[in-house]
Amino acid sequence: MLAYKGRKLKGYGKKRLVIGLSVAGLALLAGGYYWYSQSQIWTGANEVVEAIPVKEAIANSQKVTAILSGEVEPNHASKIKIDSSKGAVKEIFVKAGDTVTEGQALFSYDTAQALTAQSASYDVQSRAGTTQTARSNADIKWGTYHQKVADLGALQARYNQGGEDKPSQEDLRTAQSAVNQALEEAQTGENEAKNAQIDYEKAVATSNTENERLKYDTVIADAAGLVTSVNTDLKNQSADKKEKETFMEIVDRSKYFINGEVNEVDRDKIQLGQRVTVIDRKDNSKTWLGTVTQVGDLTTDSESSADGKENPNLSKYPYKVELDQTDTPPVVGSHTYVKLFDSSTEAGKFILNKSYLVREKGKTFVWKVTGKKIVKQDVKVNKVTEDLYELVEGLTQEDRLSLPKTGMTDGMEVGQDVKTQ
Repeated sequence: MLAYKGRKLKGYGKKRLVIGLSVAGLALLAGGYYWYSQSQIWTGANEVVEAIPVKEAIANSQKVTAILSGEVEPNHASKIKIDSSKGAVKEIFVKAGDTVTEGQALFSYDTAQALTAQSASYDVQSRAGTTQTARSNADIKWGTYHQKVADLGALQARYNQGGEDKPSQEDLRTAQSAVNQALEEAQTGENEAKNAQIDYEKAVATSNTENERLKYDTVIADAAGLVTSVNTDLKNQSADKKEKETFMEIVDRSKYFINGEVNEVDRDKIQLGQRVTVIDRKDNSKTWLGTVTQVGDLTTDSESSADGKENPNLSKYPYKVELDQTDTPPVVGSHTYVKLFDSSTEAGKFILNKSYLVREKGKTFVWKVTGKKIVKQDVKVNKVTEDLYELVEGLTQEDRLSLPKTGMTDGMEVGQDVKTQ
């Protein structure tokens, strides 16, 4: 009985052994599959080729030290209002969309000064005529005088020669009297001409003064720029409305700036000449490069940033960034973020993380996306840090690239699965 039971137990043990081996085999197989599948994932299986803008790759490689808030401002902006005390708007010389130069007339007022200046101009014309007549009369009288002097000389010569036709002493006295009379009339005419000339010059000076005053009735552009708006209806509105609303706006968009404030904690992270990246707050895909042109030494009076999240107890300093020239500038008045970087990854430098680079046969290349396919693109790089390299040649910031994955080959399309080779 015991033997029987022992045999039964021994048979049962064999089954347990078989089952155990089977389970172990399955576990080994499952473990091997898991390792294989993880190995495949690690080497590229189930991954796809992706296109990354070079700008994004650079941004991913940069080390941000601070992010500031700012607002876009043009190089110069003029908001011009109507001054009702000068009178009504007479004439508008520009329209929205026009480009104006500094000193160009924008619009004029209808004032009494126009009549005063016109009257002064008429007086100049009248004085000019009087002066010309006086000068002409004086010249005639001087001519008569000189003729009388000549007649007297001839008479004196005949008197000295003697003869039957020798003039008498009375003839000489009469001739001399005629000379004296002619001289007096000529001198009087000369004085009249000089007085007329003086009156003319006074009239010219008065006219110039009145016309100079007339210039104040014409509003001119204080800087070159684009006329962005002209509220033509405002000229017919009340004086109160004219005082409050903008009649014309002129913007000089030759340069764009970001104005903002930096708190005392980040003050030492921003320096004059520092290159930065500017990001549109509403659309983070829109970015620009710029240079810090001003960092104030005196604190501002504001108590918070544009988003209202900064500590109001921290002192703040004004800063200004000049944006690089671009065909797609930001919108004036829009709000931005300004990214500050450490010196090794300063904005504007073409810095890539080594994860984007591939070394092969002594050469360095990246996977550049051309159209919808990837191709090997040789590049030249300089080592900046252990993980960062400055790309010197081979790509532009407008290109796209793909993060290297094991199994990538020339000609793979964006979105295609990467298979292990």
